Amino acid sequence: MSQENVEVVRSAFKAFGQGDIAAVLANVDPEVVIVQPRELGGAIQRGHAGVLEAFALWPDHWDNYEAIITRTVDVGDQVVVGTRTTGRSRDTGMDLVADFTFVMKLRNGKITNWRLFVHEAEALEAVGLRE
Repeated sequence: MSQENVEVVRSAFKAFGQGDIAAVLANVDPEVVIVQPRELGGAIQRGHAGVLEAFALWPDHWDNYEAIITRTVDVGDQVVVGTRTTGRSRDTGMDLVADFTFVMKLRNGKITNWRLFVHEAEALEAVGLRE
């Protein structure tokens, strides 16, 4: 089942990159819990409305926003996803190049928990791995 989980996560990221929010939501459980990194306020969003709220925190503020998967680690019912995020701030013109790591927990082929980390080591530790 875990390779299937990796494919669900990859599908959600691909849909996001194409701007197909309906396809993203098709991969996400209606009761999903999203946890933003503590370094960026630690907000918690819930459900599909929370997914939309979380998306508004990022792409709505950046031109040419892109999050590309650089690595996936299959951890049973969880998938660790390393990303390289790029864009240009609409407010300041500042370029963004940042690496973020997501930990996605899945059940029955849907993402049920979605945590974002600024430091990959913390994400790996959260799933019981050390690099």
